[in-house]
Amino acid sequence: YTFVQSKYWNVGMFKFYELKQIPNFILASPVFIIIFQGIYRHCQFLARSSKGDFLSFARTCLNDPYICHLAVLIISASTCLIMAHIHISTRFIYSSCPMLYFYLSKLVASEKRYWYYVNLFTLLGIGMHPNMLPWT
Repeated sequence: YTFVQSKYWNVGMFKFYELKQIPNFILASPVFIIIFQGIYRHCQFLARSSKGDFLSFARTCLNDPYICHLAVLIISASTCLIMAHIHISTRFIYSSCPMLYFYLSKLVASEKRYWYYVNLFTLLGIGMHPNMLPWT
């Protein structure tokens, strides 16, 4: 099966990074920007919550109820960027990572531009996906 994926579907480490895939990377870039922003802000929150030394930071991380969700988000985003086709990244990450929804809901509640992004993504997806246009 690995042979079939590699030969016919071009699946492999960084195999999908081609010039003709730039539109797919552009479509997926807002999701990855939000993901990396969320990871960075959550790590900042954990660092501020600890007392400054490594042991305190480790204890804070272990007591954080969202640390497992954050780990799944990091692994999923890394897999999509390194191994998978980039055009499946939005479907894969949105369907498997609740941390993305936690962070996105926080952004939508606090910043109006993210509300516009969510609604634009939804409306464009409704029109593009059923018409076989490259959306997700």
